[in-house]
Amino acid sequence: DVPPSDPNIPLGIGGGAGAGGSGILGGGASLLDPEVGRIYVTNIPDTTVDDLRNFLNRMMAEGQGPMRTPGNSILKAYYNRMRKYAFLDMRNLDECIQVLDLDGILYNGKPLKVSRPVSFKMEKFVEMRGQGKPDPPPLVVRAARVGNHQRRPAVQKPQKPDYGPERLFVSSIPALLEESHLRQLLEAFGPLQGLYFPKDEPKQDELGKPIYWALCLYKDPKVNPVAIKGLNNLKVMTSELKVRAAIPGQDFPAIAINQPMIDQTQQFQPKMIHPQLMSAMTRQQEIVLDHPVPPPMKPVAAAVLANLAMDRPTNIIVLLNMVS
Repeated sequence: DVPPSDPNIPLGIGGGAGAGGSGILGGGASLLDPEVGRIYVTNIPDTTVDDLRNFLNRMMAEGQGPMRTPGNSILKAYYNRMRKYAFLDMRNLDECIQVLDLDGILYNGKPLKVSRPVSFKMEKFVEMRGQGKPDPPPLVVRAARVGNHQRRPAVQKPQKPDYGPERLFVSSIPALLEESHLRQLLEAFGPLQGLYFPKDEPKQDELGKPIYWALCLYKDPKVNPVAIKGLNNLKVMTSELKVRAAIPGQDFPAIAINQPMIDQTQQFQPKMIHPQLMSAMTRQQEIVLDHPVPPPMKPVAAAVLANLAMDRPTNIIVLLNMVS
């Protein structure tokens, strides 16, 4: 028996039997590379390779309509009678996409499962067919089918994990810096959506000294590059702040939440933040509500931050009311 993933399965051996099945050549067209032009069919009732190939060719012709290119869509077929699976070699790459529309179609009372084999190479398929080429029209088939069939895309883009809104990682924070002052410093570039500053959970450097850090989230993500440019390496007290984009898995647990990004026009919703930061940010919001409003930023400090953001030189060190 030949494994279903083997691209070298002997299809079309002069109409004879091969590896427990039969091969049929339909027409004299040249075959596609098996890694892009082969289709895998399972859940097949007891039948013959001729009947199966003819049925699928009829469904392709019916679904494509009168404007189709004459000839058989399926050039070769292999049917394993014992394991009830088949391989189809298609005429062209567009029909490799269209034949997937037959997934779930009833054949002798059983729904066929039509898919691509594990040997299928998507990169090669896209390269041969043409990057950005639109899909062919779907098949219009009146035959009965099972399940809520949805056409499978020709190119399946990998889904990027959603770790929530983009946060900034702030480190090398002075030990004497209060949370209200850190918030005031960060908000010089725009209002914050949330701030997580666990002073009781510092990281450690190579010598074992504590490194105080924080995660912050701006209401407008466009502020991030400006804030990084203005705050990174800014000397505050005896330390130089380090500010960069937070890295999932390094600065916070990389657990995808698979939810849309926060709509900036809506009110902040803690459920959109990473679960392990949700409670901390909620506590922070409660603390802020009960905490006295910090003194306003001195005009000179705001001017310095604005200069930093616009690459204007300055010799002033920002202390931001750190000494009352």
